Amino acid sequence: MSYRAFKFALFIAIPAFLFVFAAVVFLFQRGRLLEEVIRYSLAAQGFPEAVFSLSGFSAEEIEIRNLSLGGRESSPKLDNLKIRFSPSGLISRKIRKVSVSGLVLEFRKENGAWKMPGMVSYKSDKTHFHIPLAEPAIAGFSFEEAHIENTVLRFSAPQWRMELPLSVEWKREPEPRLSVSSGGAVLKIGEMRITAGKAEAFAVMVPGGEKWDGGWSMENLKFPGMEARIPEMKGEGKLSISSGDMEIEGMIASENRSHLLSFAWRTSPQFPEKTELEIKTAGMPWNEGRVSVSKTVLPMFSTSGFSFTLEIASVSAEALLKQIAGESASATGFLSGVLPVFVSGDGSITVQGGWLKTDSPGIIRLPPGAIPGDNENVALLRNALGNFRYSVLSAEIGSEKDGKTALIMRLEGNNPDVQAGRPFKVNVNLRGDVLDLVRRNVLLFLNPLKLREEGDHAKK
Repeated sequence: MSYRAFKFALFIAIPAFLFVFAAVVFLFQRGRLLEEVIRYSLAAQGFPEAVFSLSGFSAEEIEIRNLSLGGRESSPKLDNLKIRFSPSGLISRKIRKVSVSGLVLEFRKENGAWKMPGMVSYKSDKTHFHIPLAEPAIAGFSFEEAHIENTVLRFSAPQWRMELPLSVEWKREPEPRLSVSSGGAVLKIGEMRITAGKAEAFAVMVPGGEKWDGGWSMENLKFPGMEARIPEMKGEGKLSISSGDMEIEGMIASENRSHLLSFAWRTSPQFPEKTELEIKTAGMPWNEGRVSVSKTVLPMFSTSGFSFTLEIASVSAEALLKQIAGESASATGFLSGVLPVFVSGDGSITVQGGWLKTDSPGIIRLPPGAIPGDNENVALLRNALGNFRYSVLSAEIGSEKDGKTALIMRLEGNNPDVQAGRPFKVNVNLRGDVLDLVRRNVLLFLNPLKLREEGDHAKK
């Protein structure tokens, strides 16, 4: 090669080498810049100890693998994460879009605070918790759009457990909007399970940037394991969220509305002890009739007790009588009335001043063993109630110290086979547990303290 040819080749090769070297340095520096942006974004969201590796990146997308949010073996992990960005956005540490798939997060409540296994730095303050929903906080988010798919959240508390498959979509433009959908959610309270086939919710920031309004819907809501057969239900309603308060209202009902609950649930992230459930109306079939509650506010975490009134309509007299006097008792007719219920601080349930009555004549038959005693008057009463045609049947209901239900049944009528059908006016005192079915299947939803008992039972 001549000297002139060598100089020409060198003239071409050196700029090419410098260009390649500059490109490598540029890409390397851009990769480091991307890593810094990602670390900054994760730290801003509460994960300063996160570790990850860059799998690859282009001018507009980066792929991250083996993401560990806590940097420990037990920390939540994510196999794959894709982030879309613009070169100009990197300078201001803004990300265009985040896509997440296959994330599993577990939260446990211990000593009143939520913890994430493997996350030393993550621990919610059990007395003061702030949701970043106002416009200034939203402006601090590092991403414009986010999609989360095939994610599972698991919550574990002393009273309950939940597994929530989740998909989330977040968009900043044209207006901040958050959409959530779930399929196959499971809530377990003691031995009771509640499952939902499909649930969706969305919230949009109200102009002014201090409040979010939206709605929710739920389908295929089931209650397997309940003693009373509750049909599949669905529901829908509205939700409202601000930095200090949250309210969810709506109705859950079966297809024929035989079982329904119209409610408003209110809580404060800063003061969760003020959480309350307002039951606007609720009802379900019971003993061939119906039991319902209306206009009742239940403090979810009160230890001082609360009261409400069960409204009883057209309940089978025979079904109630069998629970009090045994399976051999029988009666015709239906009873209606009210049962004022008080739930004490320890979760025990008492009834005082309850009453029921029929609106038409009927027949009642009590077994001899339902009326103890061996004197002449008791024997006469026992015979009369063996086949008693009543014109009036009413009952006063209350609770005794042992928790059993005391029922004073007042009857007017006669037995055609006793003393030539002479009319009787009698009071019969019976003891049993007329509220047993209501306690196990209705009050479980109305009594927050009962949830604690079920949770404690499940741990034993």
